[in-house]
Amino acid sequence: MLEIVEWLRTIEQLAHNLYADAAQLFAQDDEFSTFLRRLAEDETWHLNLMDSAAAYLVEQGVAVLSAVVLDEATRERVEAPLERALGLVGEGTVTKAQMIALLVAVEFCELNDLFMYVVDMLKAYSAVFQHGAAVIQSHQDRIGQFVTALPDALKPADDVGGLPKVWERRYLVVDDSPPVRDLLRRYLGRAATVETAASGPEGLERLYGRYFDAIIADLEMPGMDGITFYRGAIAQDPQIGQRFLFCSGLLSCEREAFFRENALLYVPKPFRLADVGDAVQTIVERTERAAHDSNV
Repeated sequence: MLEIVEWLRTIEQLAHNLYADAAQLFAQDDEFSTFLRRLAEDETWHLNLMDSAAAYLVEQGVAVLSAVVLDEATRERVEAPLERALGLVGEGTVTKAQMIALLVAVEFCELNDLFMYVVDMLKAYSAVFQHGAAVIQSHQDRIGQFVTALPDALKPADDVGGLPKVWERRYLVVDDSPPVRDLLRRYLGRAATVETAASGPEGLERLYGRYFDAIIADLEMPGMDGITFYRGAIAQDPQIGQRFLFCSGLLSCEREAFFRENALLYVPKPFRLADVGDAVQTIVERTERAAHDSNV
């Protein structure tokens, strides 16, 4: 698998080069150029993820688990469209509509069968790579939103909705009230897979070795309250704190100070479902932004 990961790294580098060059080419179109620069930065993040994957495979000695090899036909099928796109951008004559069509074609090349195979394998080994898959999915979603908002004259022929999903968002709801758990599972389940836990200890079990895009936790729970649960989660994964959303009907001065000091989001009970949904979306965007900024 190591050979495949190293090849995928070169693909991410080519994609970065394409978007960076295109951003310069369309510098007069500020909005489009900014979008292309963001895609180039995303590709740097993806490239670093492949570096981490290679290091992980070497350290863990799991490279022998690959069931496939990288063949020349696959190399040609994936690399040729990327190199052609780089050539067209290098000539400086490509139009905006052509560039949009090229970037969608490039994304289909990047998400090739071997890429999906490697990501699926790595997700099974570590929550770190589950997070990586979530960030890559955000990259895809950003392209989808951009294309959807385009006027018909600029929309590409290829349906960006046909890109394979790298990650399905996953939320964890921890609350000792069955009706509240079921309500949030149904409401948030429209946009993600939602798992639930009836207590802090059960929540910690579900978190162990797994990545959740957001954790929605009650504060008043018997045995282990929400803050104790939060501290236990931090002990497992120091990066998890910013993905917490607390729900509480009793917001003491001490608790509010704790939330402020740790930059934690909360909604008071009784809450509006829309407020919970908005807060969860804020967490997802904040997490993606933090991952992006750490690699720029």
